[in-house]
Amino acid sequence: MPAPCPTPDELAAFSLGNLPGAVLEHMAKHVEECPKCDAILRVLEEHPDHLLTELRHLEPPGSGIAMLAPELTEVVRDVAERMVRTHTSQGSTDDVNVDPGRRFARLVANGPCRLGKFLLQAQLGVGSFGFVFRAWDVELERTVAVKIQRAGSLAGDAEVDRFHREARSAAQLKHPGIVSLYETAHTEDGVCFLVYEYVEGETLESWLQQHRPSPQRAAEQVAELAEVLQYAHEHGVVHRDVKPSNILVDRDGRLHIMDFGLAKRETGDITMTPDGQVMGTPAYMSPEQARGDTAGIDARTDVYSLGVILYEMLTGGRPFQGNRRMLLLQVLEDEPRPPRQLNDKIPRDLETICLKAIAKSSQRRYQTAREFAEDLRRLLRGDHIQARSVGWLEQLGRWCRRYPLAAVLFFAVTFGSAGGLCYLSSLSQFFVEQTALDSARMESQMLDEMNAFYSELVDRIDGRKVPITDAYLTTHGALPLPATFTIDAGERISKAETGMQVRLYSRYPWRANGGPKDEFERKAIAVLEQNPKQPFHEFTEIAGRPSLLYATARRMEESCVKCHNQAKTSPKKDWKVGEVVGVLKIVRSLDRDIERTRQGLLGAFILMGGGSVLLLGVSVAVVMGTRAVRSKVPRP
Repeated sequence: MPAPCPTPDELAAFSLGNLPGAVLEHMAKHVEECPKCDAILRVLEEHPDHLLTELRHLEPPGSGIAMLAPELTEVVRDVAERMVRTHTSQGSTDDVNVDPGRRFARLVANGPCRLGKFLLQAQLGVGSFGFVFRAWDVELERTVAVKIQRAGSLAGDAEVDRFHREARSAAQLKHPGIVSLYETAHTEDGVCFLVYEYVEGETLESWLQQHRPSPQRAAEQVAELAEVLQYAHEHGVVHRDVKPSNILVDRDGRLHIMDFGLAKRETGDITMTPDGQVMGTPAYMSPEQARGDTAGIDARTDVYSLGVILYEMLTGGRPFQGNRRMLLLQVLEDEPRPPRQLNDKIPRDLETICLKAIAKSSQRRYQTAREFAEDLRRLLRGDHIQARSVGWLEQLGRWCRRYPLAAVLFFAVTFGSAGGLCYLSSLSQFFVEQTALDSARMESQMLDEMNAFYSELVDRIDGRKVPITDAYLTTHGALPLPATFTIDAGERISKAETGMQVRLYSRYPWRANGGPKDEFERKAIAVLEQNPKQPFHEFTEIAGRPSLLYATARRMEESCVKCHNQAKTSPKKDWKVGEVVGVLKIVRSLDRDIERTRQGLLGAFILMGGGSVLLLGVSVAVVMGTRAVRSKVPRP
């Protein structure tokens, strides 16, 4: 079931950005999918003056607003009734003064006109608060700038609050870089206006349309503005609406900040701006302003806005583009493109300064406007700047915060794959070792069975007819002793290309090379004499090659006791059945087993790596798709 459409009041608040961030994002999605709400919103956003005009006629036949939607008709009626109540309470028979600024603009277009002691000569500009005129103060004989409140006699609490806020903030600031407030006044019918110092020149917004300052000049101008803002901050005033249209460029190229209508004062200022209400201009708005976090707005908010101005002066464009709704979402979620991607002539250090000033988190920005100005001065002098470039770890952290689901998915697969590969690697080592042990065990058993079989054959032979001796190679028709047979067979196996070496040795050797030769062989004898039934082994490296050393005990058989005790060459004459007579040692290289295992693991690595790359590609595609959709949203 589709969600119900917002009320007209909610749409009006959405158009002004006066909603918390979560509600703003939810309503933005609804408006994009609902043609009816989008049409209403377009009228509210794009034709505010037309709406005011229609209010005077109270829904005439064929009116565009009356034909648009019943909801707008209700809005018209509500506002009209408020106009009538105001008109009646004042007891006036004149027309309700809805927009005095526009009325004076029409009068000035036909020639100079009077406003109290001021002679309005020409219109200088118009904003959300009101119209600004160049005027002549007939009493003090000087040129001034007069700002007339736009809401007139229908001014609500917010308009009145803004009027007094601007007056109080500007009155306590006396600086060459701030347009001075001379006085406040109002007419008999309740029209409020402010009288300012007149600065001949144009707004920075207009100036930038005709000029493209060099990176050095942009740094100088922004440093100048930062020092002006530092002065305001030191006097407890945060501007909250720093943008090119609120900055004047005089004939000498000096910059002057004006319009403190949204300023926040640290003391003595009772603001009527509730938490969650978005105040400011979206393109230059800090993330905390976009969230409606009134308590989190401080000097760093102005630093952010000034950083956006620096970005625009360097690249010719703002960090984020689009209509108000999309701008708010981008300010909250997206990272700006590095300025050098748009203009490679920008010094890298200047790019670093700019990106630090517009960091999403206020903790990562310059903490004061003075720090911002000082780093720009260091750059201009050729000194080392204090700002640091954003490292890849910090960039990764920002990406994770913007796209938590994709980050969780990617890291889960990455670390899961890495953990799985580590486990498979350790498991493969275990399998290689177990396979080598099983192989050595079988080889040892095979040699034991071969020796036992040969011993049985020798026992059946008459030693008087066929000599049985260890010197069988030099004795005609002789056979080797069982132990000699095993030793010589081991030497033959060791010389073959089997990857295995076999050696039989004893603590009581009857041949010159029959004793232990190294630490392993000595340790194996000691261990096997204590526990002859349990094989002894070690994994080590021999000549840089991983190898298995495997040893089993050879025990005295009953058929051999008499022969060994009577043999002239035997070093021991008291052998007993079951006593350890020697050790059969097998040395097995693990190179082939490891190579086969690596080939198997390589397939697993490729499979898991391909899965990780695929998921990374999906994550990147989702991110790029989201950005592409946002970029197609028509600009206001």
